[in-house]
Amino acid sequence: MNAPLVLLHAFPFGPNLWSSVVTELAADSSGEMPIVVPALPGFEGTALPDAPPNLAVVADAVLNQLLAGDHAPPFLLAGVSLGGYVAMAMARRRPDLLAGLVLVDTKATADSDQAREVRLATALRAEQDPATIGEVLVDQLLPKLLGPSTLRDRPEVAQSVRAMLRQAPPATVAWYQRAMAQRPDSLATLAELTCPVLVVYGDEDELSPQVEQDQMLAVLRSGHRQIIDGAGHLSPIEAPTEVARTIHAFWKGLA
Repeated sequence: MNAPLVLLHAFPFGPNLWSSVVTELAADSSGEMPIVVPALPGFEGTALPDAPPNLAVVADAVLNQLLAGDHAPPFLLAGVSLGGYVAMAMARRRPDLLAGLVLVDTKATADSDQAREVRLATALRAEQDPATIGEVLVDQLLPKLLGPSTLRDRPEVAQSVRAMLRQAPPATVAWYQRAMAQRPDSLATLAELTCPVLVVYGDEDELSPQVEQDQMLAVLRSGHRQIIDGAGHLSPIEAPTEVARTIHAFWKGLA
C-alpha cells in the first residue's frame, strides 16, 4: 500500500519548512512515495478561514482539500508542532482516513493558562502593531524553536528561521494564536486510534519536551518513538536527513 504522505507545517511557517525533508524522501523512495505538502489556510498567500479561530476549521479545510485532490485515502498524516495539532484534529474527525500518523515535535495537551495568555497577547499585538510582529516572534520564539546545538553550530539555520519568522503575515499570526490557545486536549483522541502512530522529537526540544512525548506514547495502542539527537523544536529543518529516513521507514512499514 503506497499511502500518500501528507506533511503539515508548523506555525508561523509555510510548507517550505518541509523542503529539505521532501528532497530526502524523494531520493530515499526513488519517487515512489506520493507526497502532499499543503499550505494551511492563511499561509503562502491563501485566505484565512471565514470563521472564528478554531483548529477544527483548519482540519476540515485540509480534509476537504485532500479528498478533492489526486490521491486517494488512507493517508499517512505527518505534522510538526501546529501541524501536529491539526493532524490530531483531523484524526478526531476522520480517523477512518488515516493509514498512520506521525507527530513531530508536538504535544497532545492543551495550553496552560500562562501559555494561553501569551498567545492571546501576541494575537493582540499582531492586530494593533502589525509592523513589529515579526521581530516580536523572533524575540519570543527563535531561542525556543531551535536547539542549543543548532544555535551554537549552525548559524545559517538560525538565520533562515529568523527570516521566516519576520515574514509571518500579522493577520495569520493573530488568527492562529487564538486558535491554538483554545485547542482541546487530544490524549483521548490518540487513545482511540487503531492505526500506527510514530512520535518524533528532538532531544533538545524545549517547547514539546519529553514529558509531553511520554504522555502521548502512554495512551497510544500502537505507538513508536524516534528521538532526533541534537535537534530542538524544528527537527525537519535542523535534522532533515534523520527525519526523512525515520518517516520513510515508517511509511514502508505500513505496506
